[in-house]
Parts: sequence; structure tokens; C-alpha cells
Amino acid sequence: MRKTKINRGDLDLVHVMVSDAYDKVVEAKKMLEDHSGNLEAKSGLNDALQGLHDTMLHWGFVL
Repeated sequence: MRKTKINRGDLDLVHVMVSDAYDKVVEAKKMLEDHSGNLEAKSGLNDALQGLHDTMLHWGFVL
């Protein structure tokens, strides 16, 4: 596997993008809960949120 150098600016951009995605998933989850969304949608959203949360923790994001 090739190692790729990541500059600080790129890392900051990724941080902003992942943080924004996390906020949007949390907001969507709240909207689904407020409107009694179906169980399959809630389950999928919960899985996405957990995966994003785990990724953020792995890479040192502050939640």
C-alpha cells in the first residue's frame, strides 16, 4: 500500500466535512423520531450515525 502525504489544509477540510456530515445525520435522526418514521429508516440511520461516530473517534474528532 502506498503512503500518501496529507497536508494540514486538506486535513482541516476533511474535519469540517465529516463534522458537518455528523451534524446532518443527527438532525435527520431527530426529524425521523419527531415524525414517527418507519423502523427500517431509523435502523439504517442509526447504523450510519454509529459508523460515522466510530470513524470520528478513531481519527480524533472532538464530538
